[in-house]
Amino acid sequence: MTVKITYFVHGTTTDNENHIATGWNHGELSELGIKQAKELGKLVADKKFDVVFCSDLKRAVDSAKLGFDGYKIIQDKRLRECNYGDWNGAEGEKVYAYPCLEKAFPNGESYHDVEKRVRDFLKMLKEKYDEKHIAIVAHKAPQLALDVVLDGKTWEQAIKEDWRKTGKWRPGWEYEINPNIIIKKSTLEGEGVFANRDFKKGEVVIKWNTDTTLTKEEVDNLPEKEKRYAFPSGGKFILQQSPAKYVNHSCDPNTKVVDNNSDVALRDIKKGEEITSDYSDSFIPGQTMACTCGSKKCRGIVENKR
Repeated sequence: MTVKITYFVHGTTTDNENHIATGWNHGELSELGIKQAKELGKLVADKKFDVVFCSDLKRAVDSAKLGFDGYKIIQDKRLRECNYGDWNGAEGEKVYAYPCLEKAFPNGESYHDVEKRVRDFLKMLKEKYDEKHIAIVAHKAPQLALDVVLDGKTWEQAIKEDWRKTGKWRPGWEYEINPNIIIKKSTLEGEGVFANRDFKKGEVVIKWNTDTTLTKEEVDNLPEKEKRYAFPSGGKFILQQSPAKYVNHSCDPNTKVVDNNSDVALRDIKKGEEITSDYSDSFIPGQTMACTCGSKKCRGIVENKR
């Protein structure tokens, strides 16, 4: 009972280029934005989605139509950008400095308001699109809300780690609605994946999303911390997405990677227990990582076994 989500951001707008915070104004794609949306269509041509949702704001609708030609596109206002109220269309520097976690914009929304409508949208997906692959074309705030709701981040953390600050754009971000697991803060490192029910030995705990593959050269160019999410498979590398990427390492793990696409229970796992795997099964030669898992079998260092 899972819903797979691939999230795409709309193309660059004229407001983006002029450092204007569009908010609930419709906005227009710039020449660059139109080009980006068309190129996105080529990048996802080999992927299959059951349905495409987008914000009802024009910049998102136009991006969806250009990028997903031939698909039925459903507009949903719950996917709108944060409503900056009186500041829709204001100077970006002014808007982005506003403490929108603490209070709503004048006659507008806070980020917590955005989270409420995104939660409502996800509830609908869970009820109507179980076992489907959904594409979403929308904005910054709804994506941050997905980081909070589905990836277990705090709002402060989601904002701090926002890809827009690091320039790490990619053609689609993967999320998953999975009632069997929860992503939350871990005592091992950062976020972790926790069982939301009991699992029997041999049962598949997490089925990977294997849509994103990289070459060896592309893996070499990843930041060191990101390299741990690249798993060798058939001459290429699968780049793990949420929730698999949040499974922490343990030298005494309770799951094992099987067939390069799933984490399978090595023993019975109780509800509330953190899901772990041994990273040395997937590290490429020469890749190492210090280990502080704290288990009795802790080796102190994680390195490729093969």
